Amino acid sequence: MSWTPCCTSVGVGVGAGLDGSVFTTEDDQPSYRSGSLRITRLEEESLDVQADVATGATRMVAAVEAIQGGAAVSARLVYTRLWVRADERRQILAATLAPAAETA
Repeated sequence: MSWTPCCTSVGVGVGAGLDGSVFTTEDDQPSYRSGSLRITRLEEESLDVQADVATGATRMVAAVEAIQGGAAVSARLVYTRLWVRADERRQILAATLAPAAETA
């Protein structure tokens, strides 16, 4: 599952695979475009949004299933996104995607 965890900041994306390899958005995007990574199920378990006029943070826990390079993968993930309002739009400053702790 080389697509978790990852971090993205405005205009530039950098990710780290479970094996420690580092990749950029430019490295990662072809897997989405080519279909070698297809998310087949995303089930939201929880969502927390904290926002004010200028900034915000979103945290979602989800069960995810995907096909990556022909192999089925699944994980329970935490996705966190920090954003600011710029020019009347929300712009992502940073995002993380990481394995979630198992529930009891």
